[in-house]
Amino acid sequence: MRLIPGYVRLLPFLWFVSSARAAEMPRLELPELSPNEARYAAEFERGAGLYRERKFEEALVVFAAIEAKAPECAAAQFCVGATLGATGRYDDAAAKLTKVIEAHPGYPVCFAYRAWVYMLQEKWESALPDLDVCLKLRGGNRWCLLARGWCRLESSNIHETLNKYWEEHAGDTKALENYRVENASVEAALKDFDSVLELTMGDTDALIGKALGLAMKGDRKGARDALWDLDDGEERSPRIAEREVRVYQYLRDAEGATVRARALVERDPTNINSWSLLARASSRLQEVSEEAVHRNPLNPGAHLWRGMCVAYVDLDMAHEEILKTRELDRAGFGARLDWLQQEAAREPFSGIAGYRLRLLLAVAISGTGDPARARAYLEREEFRLCLDRELIWVRMRIDADEGKFNEAVARLDENFDKIPRILERTRLIETLPSLHGLAKSQEYRDWKFPQGQK
Repeated sequence: MRLIPGYVRLLPFLWFVSSARAAEMPRLELPELSPNEARYAAEFERGAGLYRERKFEEALVVFAAIEAKAPECAAAQFCVGATLGATGRYDDAAAKLTKVIEAHPGYPVCFAYRAWVYMLQEKWESALPDLDVCLKLRGGNRWCLLARGWCRLESSNIHETLNKYWEEHAGDTKALENYRVENASVEAALKDFDSVLELTMGDTDALIGKALGLAMKGDRKGARDALWDLDDGEERSPRIAEREVRVYQYLRDAEGATVRARALVERDPTNINSWSLLARASSRLQEVSEEAVHRNPLNPGAHLWRGMCVAYVDLDMAHEEILKTRELDRAGFGARLDWLQQEAAREPFSGIAGYRLRLLLAVAISGTGDPARARAYLEREEFRLCLDRELIWVRMRIDADEGKFNEAVARLDENFDKIPRILERTRLIETLPSLHGLAKSQEYRDWKFPQGQK
C-alpha cells in the first residue's frame, strides 16, 4: 500500500487501542512507616484515599508535600512515583521509583509499579525483569503473574510472523484455519495464565490471556474453549472486552470480533477508542468513522479521528473535520476560560496543581483564538525554568493555533517520545499539528492515491 510521505508517524493513532494491552493498575500499598515517618501517617492515608478515588493530581500534591518535609522518606518517594505514573508522567515516575529501588531493593511493590509504568509505555521487555523480581519476593502474586503473561505475549514478536503468513496465504481458507506457530514467549505466557487459574478458578483476566495466547499460536479449539469458560453472565470491563475482540481477530473471526466491538461501542458511544476497535474489527474504516461523528456531533475527538481516517482518501474532507475539531475545542475552551482564570488567581504557582492550572489556562487562551496572548503568558518568569513535558505539549498547541505548522511538527518530532500520554484525548491532540498541516499542504493535495484505497 502506498502511503502519503511523512504520514507514517500518524498511522499508529488510527488504531489507538493500546489501552487494551496495558495492565490494570496495581493496588497502592502503603509501606510500614518508621518511627520518624509515623507522624505523617494521617497525611499518607489522606493521599492514599484520594488515589483510590482516582483523584491522582490531588493525591500527588499530598504525597509531594510529605516528601518536601521528609526528603529521605522512602514511603513518600514511592507514593510520589506511583502517582506520577497514574497521571501519565511515565519517565518521571520510573526515575522516582528507580531511586527507591536502589535504596530499598527488597520493596516488591516498587518493582510492580515500575513494571506497570513500563507497560503503559509498551516497554514490555523492560517490565519483565521487574516482574520476575517481584514474583521472587512475593511468590505467586496474581497481579504480577498476569502482568508478566501479558508482557510475554506482547514481546513475543509473533504478530509479524502471523501477518506474513496471512499475507502469503490470503484467500486460502484451509491454510488460514490450520496455521500453527511455536513461540517460547507465548508458551511462557500461557504458563503464567495457568498459574493464575490455579490460584483463582475462572479468573477472567487469565482466561482472556490464555485465549489470546492460544489464538496467537494457532490453537483455535483451545482458544475457543478458554472463551467458553468465561462467565457469560458477567459484564465485561472495557479492558477485558477489548482483549476479547483481539482474540476473535487472531482467530480470523471477523463476525465474532465485530459483534463484540459493536457491543463495546453501544455501551459507551462517546468512547472513540471503541469506535476505532469496531472499525478495525469490521474492516469498515470510513463507514464506522462517519457513524462515530454522526452519533457524537459535538465531540471534538470524534471529528479528529474521522479526519485521520479520511486523510487517506480525501484531504479536503480531512481538513474540514480538523477545522470542526478546532471549532468545538474553541467552544469548550471558551466555556472553561473564566473558571480557569479564577482558579489560577487563587491557586499559588508553587505546587503541581497551580502549575497545571496555568498550563490549561494557556491552552484555553490559545484555543479561544488568542495564541499570541497565550505565548506571552508562557514567557512569564515562573515558566522559564520549567522543562516539563506538558509545557512542551502546550507550546506545540500554540504553534498550531498560530498556523505555524512547520514549527509545531518540528516540536512534535523533537519531543515525540517525551510527551506524556495522559489520556487517549491527549494522544489525539498530539497528532493535530501534523495532520492539520498535512491537510493544508499543496504537496499532499497533489499526491495521487490508488482508487479505492482505504
